[in-house]
Amino acid sequence: FAYVGVVNHPFYAVSDASGAFKLAKLPAGAYTIEAYHRKGGKQTKEVNVDATGEVNVAFEFEVK
Repeated sequence: FAYVGVVNHPFYAVSDASGAFKLAKLPAGAYTIEAYHRKGGKQTKEVNVDATGEVNVAFEFEVK
């Protein structure tokens, strides 16, 4: 099976084997980050990106 996500902006990512992901060239500002796991559901987190562009966000899913 496959998932398709359609967004109206160029900022998206797919996690690597360890679960890490990067959103390149994200402008500074406040954002809502959404993560989805097919057995764990969807989670969102609010983040503030400063001029350095470095933000660490962790999602933990309980697989059902």
